[in-house]
Amino acid sequence: MADPRALEAYELFHWGNQPDELLEVDEEHSAGETLVALGELTSVVYTTPKGSQELVEWEHEFNEEGAGQAPLLCVDEDNRLRIIGGDYIVTNRGIEG
Repeated sequence: MADPRALEAYELFHWGNQPDELLEVDEEHSAGETLVALGELTSVVYTTPKGSQELVEWEHEFNEEGAGQAPLLCVDEDNRLRIIGGDYIVTNRGIEG
């Protein structure tokens, strides 16, 4: 049974709508927490001083043609955002799929 706080968080992010389905995420990814998927993460944009002292904005798109499965953007029972799953890893070259 889903944690009522997680369902409330979903409804908050989805204009009062209830989820169509509940998914179980393995404990490796969720640490036993109740998470509510907000949707598939299509990209992430961040700023960092990559390769120089000057801040640069980087965007990584997920699920590009031939790439791995995109992760889910989720919210936990304390309304914190979490990125769960997907076929992507972080290496010294950046986000790779």
